[in-house]
Amino acid sequence: MDKDACRLPPELFRYGGLAVPEGVMMRGRRYFAIACRLPDGTILVDKERLDSRWLYRLGNVNIPFVRGIFALLDTMTLGIRSLLFASQVQVKAAQGEGPIDKPQSIGSGAILATAILSFVFALLLFKALPTYLTQFFVRGPLSSEKAHLLNLCDGLIRSALFLGYLGLVSRDRHVRRLFMYHGAEHKSINTLESGQPLTVENTLRASRIHPRCGTSFAVLVLFLDLVTVTFLPRPASFLWRFLLQTSIVPIIASVGYEYIRLAMRLQKVRALRWLLTPTLAAQYLTTREPEREQVEVALAALYEVLKADGYAAWIPQASLVVPESP
Repeated sequence: MDKDACRLPPELFRYGGLAVPEGVMMRGRRYFAIACRLPDGTILVDKERLDSRWLYRLGNVNIPFVRGIFALLDTMTLGIRSLLFASQVQVKAAQGEGPIDKPQSIGSGAILATAILSFVFALLLFKALPTYLTQFFVRGPLSSEKAHLLNLCDGLIRSALFLGYLGLVSRDRHVRRLFMYHGAEHKSINTLESGQPLTVENTLRASRIHPRCGTSFAVLVLFLDLVTVTFLPRPASFLWRFLLQTSIVPIIASVGYEYIRLAMRLQKVRALRWLLTPTLAAQYLTTREPEREQVEVALAALYEVLKADGYAAWIPQASLVVPESP
């Protein structure tokens, strides 16, 4: 490996991940790995093959305007699996009963059930509630102009709920630590993609903002939803309004996913970098500058998937020693 930088192959896999309680999950080409910081300061690392369950193969679809839906489902299932694992680790740590080993295996049924419940909760909070609230604004006959205005109110309430939710939860110290791990995850990927050696020092200097972040995607979907819903017809029935607005979510998500992919390809053109600016700015809400302990955990997860993909040479020998999975 070169003293100052790595030579990245042109077909480099788009590595990514997410933050979990006191840890980070990283997704590689064939494996995903979860690294969690334990109370004694050590790092517990677990990895699983992506072809071990059908749920983990959803992200392999690569058909334009279809792959976005499957990428979202893939993120949800891997994210829930990682969150359940990290939560089990933290519960064991809180109990303080002897050494902490890997928690028991989490079944596909539990992952799927949690994903469905999470999706239903999101629909009720960010779709049903705004649609229900705006019906109280109606006075007199509903003209087409008034219908569009009420639909716009739906979207504005939805955006306010989302941003208000982020602002509220970010006041909690545990969530702030989660956002620090989120920043560490971004810094690790940015260091990898810049070609710099994957040391803690290089990673700490990297940006905590990354264009493939779920926050960017969520904000873009909110904006597209706001614009699209405004011009939809407004049925008199609350149920039909809810179903109509829900039915366009997959379409909006697909368009948003393709927009981000296109904008990433065009960001090398200085005049077109503004295409990603609004979505990147939103990440300042969901990331915090990490400390060394968070970066070490993010790198431990990234090292694990890099080794599994045959890129062990990219892991600096003088850097963090990755603990073996129990």
